[in-house]
Amino acid sequence: MFYGGAGLDRVVLHAVIPVAEALALVWMTRNTEILLQLANLKSDEAETEAATARHHAQTVRESTETSQTRAALMQTLQSGFGDVVDAAVAGDFSHRIAADFPDEDLNRLANAINLLLGTVERGVAETGMVLTAPADTDLTRRMDGDYRGAFAKLKADTNSVVDTLSELVNRLKGTSGSLRTATGKSSRAPMICPNAPPSRRRPSRKPPRRSSN
Repeated sequence: MFYGGAGLDRVVLHAVIPVAEALALVWMTRNTEILLQLANLKSDEAETEAATARHHAQTVRESTETSQTRAALMQTLQSGFGDVVDAAVAGDFSHRIAADFPDEDLNRLANAINLLLGTVERGVAETGMVLTAPADTDLTRRMDGDYRGAFAKLKADTNSVVDTLSELVNRLKGTSGSLRTATGKSSRAPMICPNAPPSRRRPSRKPPRRSSN
């Protein structure tokens, strides 16, 4: 029942209003859901971006720590390298770098330097041993280490020098023996002076013959 009569327009109007209100309610509800979804999506994106930022910060921090650690190791290596170089310049090849780094590349570098020092030390020691042995009348010493390049040539030249010296000594021994033999023969032969006068011969005395009478 409508106040003032129930006209068709009023009936329609009162019928449309609840429908419009219902549609508006549905639209608001839908929009609210969409807004909530957008909010959740933005929240997920923000969380993802935050996680990415945290991961990036962690990566940068780890990279910085690694760089600082590597720099400290390089400083240690440089210090050890400087010590062995100074010793080598002073003629001492016995020093070595302590190859105990957590970085494998630095360990390989330190081992390569130590190998170089060991080769030089061994080559110099063997050369000195071979070249000083003749002073003790020992011509049997030779360099027998495993060398390459310039040290292989040094080994060949050093051994060649000792071989030549040994051959020369053997020749001198042979010549000395020949001289001693010749000297001994000449000392046993009679000495003849070309200016001495010839010796007078005494006439031989024959016994007298006995007469047959």
